[in-house]
Amino acid sequence: MHKLEEIHISNFRSCINTKLQLNDFTPIVGYNNAGKSNILTAIKWLLKPFGLDKSDFYNSDKSVVIAGKISGIDDDLLSELDSRHRTRIELFCKSGVIQIRRILDEPSSAVKVRLEIRDPAVDDELSDEAWVINPTGINQAISALFPEIIEINAMEDAAEDVAKFKTTTTIGKLIAEVMKPVQELHGQSISDVLSELSDKLDASGRDRPPEVEEFDEKANDVLADFFPGINIKLHVPTPDISQLFKTGTIRVYEGDCDEGRDISSLGHGAQRSIQMALVRYLAERKFGIDERVSRCLLLVEEPELFLHPQAIERVRVALKQLSKSGYQVIFSTHSPLPITSEDIPRTLLIRKTAERGTYARETLESAVRAAIADAPSQARVIFSLSNSSQLLFSDKVVLVEGKTERVLIPSIFEVVRDKTLGLAHISLIEQGGVCNTRKTLEILSAMNIPAKAIVDLDFAFRNAERDGFLSSDDEDIKSCKVILAEIVNKAGGILDGRGLPERGGSITSAEAFALLGDKTEAKEFIDNIHKKLRDHNIWIWKQGDIDNHLGLDGKDEANMADFLETLKQDGFNETVRDKDGVREFLEWVEQF
Repeated sequence: MHKLEEIHISNFRSCINTKLQLNDFTPIVGYNNAGKSNILTAIKWLLKPFGLDKSDFYNSDKSVVIAGKISGIDDDLLSELDSRHRTRIELFCKSGVIQIRRILDEPSSAVKVRLEIRDPAVDDELSDEAWVINPTGINQAISALFPEIIEINAMEDAAEDVAKFKTTTTIGKLIAEVMKPVQELHGQSISDVLSELSDKLDASGRDRPPEVEEFDEKANDVLADFFPGINIKLHVPTPDISQLFKTGTIRVYEGDCDEGRDISSLGHGAQRSIQMALVRYLAERKFGIDERVSRCLLLVEEPELFLHPQAIERVRVALKQLSKSGYQVIFSTHSPLPITSEDIPRTLLIRKTAERGTYARETLESAVRAAIADAPSQARVIFSLSNSSQLLFSDKVVLVEGKTERVLIPSIFEVVRDKTLGLAHISLIEQGGVCNTRKTLEILSAMNIPAKAIVDLDFAFRNAERDGFLSSDDEDIKSCKVILAEIVNKAGGILDGRGLPERGGSITSAEAFALLGDKTEAKEFIDNIHKKLRDHNIWIWKQGDIDNHLGLDGKDEANMADFLETLKQDGFNETVRDKDGVREFLEWVEQF
């Protein structure tokens, strides 16, 4: 189905030069005042322009320009368009795509907004001939593709959306849906009732009550003294069936109370719940319906507002259903709850700086594709990172190898640094194995997210050379391997072809590297390796793994729970074995 696939916003509020890729279902994530609302408003303005004030221009000396790419315009869609609209679109359609832009040179009403459409016959987009100014009928053709925009604002009273009929409100959409079968099944009987009412109250009615006739007669007697020859009649217009439905609203009933209340009398939480329930009901009515010509754009700010987690999940499902049945859904959020792992790869991460204004970071999906050529590897990395919704809300990321780091580091950091990782704008994300470390760091770099990685000591020997962090003839690695071989041979273990501990022997790899970290003669070499990897934003545990630095007796949940309880009661110095090493690590974590 066709959709608004891309938008480029220039000089509109905080959007100096903002480019975004849009999907059928597009979550937008960003901090307060990052410009999320400005993006939604710009999307609306592109399709349904309105007047702009001076405050809407980032630079009042430049024009506001918002361009968009509409894709999915196939032959089937064109065949269902009105012939006039089809003819106009076909002239500018190439490979199922048309490109449009709206321009306003100075603060003014919508009348002065200029519409231009890209001429695909001109290769140079910067050429004066590349854009055709306001060709006849193209505005109406675009309106046929996107005839409606439903906008649900975060700070707007929900009662406005669910209690007042407009073509753009949720209640208006629902009433329009209800009107169709009602008119088909009961239109004639309702029209007959309205006709009887018209006969009684219309000025030309055939069955006007005596009281109304008396009013006409006495009012005309008085009028004759002022304007002879002029008569008046009381006229109470009777709506037709469509006008009658447009007066529709909802009433709220509680318990056994027979008297309904207006929704505006309820609290914000109840109002928002009713609003989102109607959105969900709309989704259920529309689910599975393929409206090929008309696509409604649903723009929602913070659908999670005032709702509990279970309600948010229901709203998410409803929005997802709508995106599959005639709606393009774009919403902003401050919560991970409306976003599943399926949607994380294409979620827009919005940030704002003084220099760039509002901008979107590279999406996870595009960053992975740029960094990894192999499709199966792409899928594995996307799956791994998509399982952490924290990625969407992170300014800085620390990749961890396992559960122990993910569970214990936040508490240790808070005790020592006197603040949470969240207050330091740092998120811990568990990666799917250290073999992904280099690619994951590259992906996060492409997304403009500063990142570091924490790995066990064996990473330096098994992965660092392959990933280009250490040279193949690193002298410190060679020296450590000599010591490691002595440890393994003495314990009756097995070494592989690279001189590293192998499974099946009497000593595990973890045990061998822990013993290596304890060897006095190996400390200088390990320190050197540690410094080299820190230059690549990678921290290795010099004593093998985090367990040995903390003094954990095991990796199970009971041991971790005991450690946290001791940390809480006795403090850091009495709980942690390698106090200096762990303090140095925590300082490194915070230094981005």
